[in-house]
Amino acid sequence: VNLYFRKDQFKINRGDTIAWSGNSGSSGGPHLHFDIRDKNQRPLNPLKYGFEEVVDRTPPVASILAVKTMDIDSRVAGEFGRKKYALKRVGNNYVINEPIYAVGNLGFELLAHDKLDYARFRCGINTINFTIDEALVFSHQINSFAFSEQRNILKHMNYEELATSGKRYHKLYIDDGNNLKFYKTNSNRGMVTLYDEGEHLGKIDMIDTYGNNSQITFTLITSDQRPEKESQSGNNIHVQNNTLSVQTIKNDSLDLNVYIPEHIQLSKSYEHKYSEYYLWDLRNGLPKAVEKGDFYKTLDFSDMVPSGIDYSYFSNEIDIAFYKGSLFDTLFLETSYHQDSLENLELFVVGSATVPLKRNITVTLKPKRVYSGSNQAAVFRVNSKNKLGGYVGGEWKSGKIQFNTRNLGRFTIAYDSVPPQIKPLVITSEELKFRIEDTFSGLDKYECYLNGEWVLMNYDYKRKLIWSEKLDAEVPFEGIVKLIVTDNVNNKTKYETKIKL
Repeated sequence: VNLYFRKDQFKINRGDTIAWSGNSGSSGGPHLHFDIRDKNQRPLNPLKYGFEEVVDRTPPVASILAVKTMDIDSRVAGEFGRKKYALKRVGNNYVINEPIYAVGNLGFELLAHDKLDYARFRCGINTINFTIDEALVFSHQINSFAFSEQRNILKHMNYEELATSGKRYHKLYIDDGNNLKFYKTNSNRGMVTLYDEGEHLGKIDMIDTYGNNSQITFTLITSDQRPEKESQSGNNIHVQNNTLSVQTIKNDSLDLNVYIPEHIQLSKSYEHKYSEYYLWDLRNGLPKAVEKGDFYKTLDFSDMVPSGIDYSYFSNEIDIAFYKGSLFDTLFLETSYHQDSLENLELFVVGSATVPLKRNITVTLKPKRVYSGSNQAAVFRVNSKNKLGGYVGGEWKSGKIQFNTRNLGRFTIAYDSVPPQIKPLVITSEELKFRIEDTFSGLDKYECYLNGEWVLMNYDYKRKLIWSEKLDAEVPFEGIVKLIVTDNVNNKTKYETKIKL
């Protein structure tokens, strides 16, 4: 519940106890959640109000600077894509031991965090200032935040990196669809534009709330110089922003055939010692396949979905309803369907899991298999090994199942016929305690009764425990105890016993 109190309704004095710490929900340990908000309910940075109990003499810590090409004509280390540079610590500051060779429009991303003394948690960095040759490129200072903007933080970070490695890179530029308000940038939304020949000095200052400062310095040279060693070899395909990048084994006599479905011969954008690279702007058409010599690859692009409007996509296997606030930016939608005979699953691909959604979309799956007893068949996520992931749910209607999701990715339909498990731990006149769990679709609800009257139970999902809380501590539990546990597809397990005094 959320309770809002009137001014002066509860008077407290310094030293009074106002709450006890706890470890329920998704907390990382016993704690009291405390925040300070303004009159519009926006959280404020509490450390700016001075708490002597919080000690911070440690400056922010950084480990990697990534540089990303922001359009089809840009290069970093002679290539289109994203390149990471390890940071070397010198005292409290950091350097890169090699110059960064790049040209065009570039976005910089920083893997860094702040720490408080005597605390194990990694914190965000309150202030970051990025300059090239002492001129401001990008700055953020985070002193307040609006809950309505919470999903925008996915655009503040590199979401693809977060989804694949779990690492949180700060973007030092304002990406398309990011409406957060705590930035100051150059005229190019924080991107660095390099076309003039020469050498430039880059500086990134990281400052925490207590004024602890650490600085990154590096040299930036305008050049499309390529490294002697390729980052990867072979045939590879990747999408970055609006651009499809195709890497093929080097063969100077052949162009890349792109089928949109009309056939286009695409000349190489650049080459390396063993590879040739082809770049295609997806806004000019969505390729169905690419081909070069013995290399042939079909692609799953289905539609170019605009942001900021209601939009519907239909196919034989998947329908998707996008809403006005669903997308951060134009989505180059990839969909596919096939049956995995090894895992005995129907696999529905609904976009790439490395692309974030701002708000829910509604997906309708049209299975080709018949799911009898469909109240026990539900949508589940599928991991990279084609194994079942998290439960999603869905509602059946006319042989189709519909669900809402804020995450793109791979889905399937599977049965859950296994009921939850109940293990009694303490059954006495003073306490009822059980361990409950469901390993497939997950728990939906639990109901405990004594002689037909409802009993309040506390739940700690991390320990899978429920335990009783008496309405009257003086009245013992006596009589018939009944516990009913239900999972998300309505499988039920019942436990019944009798307490005698």
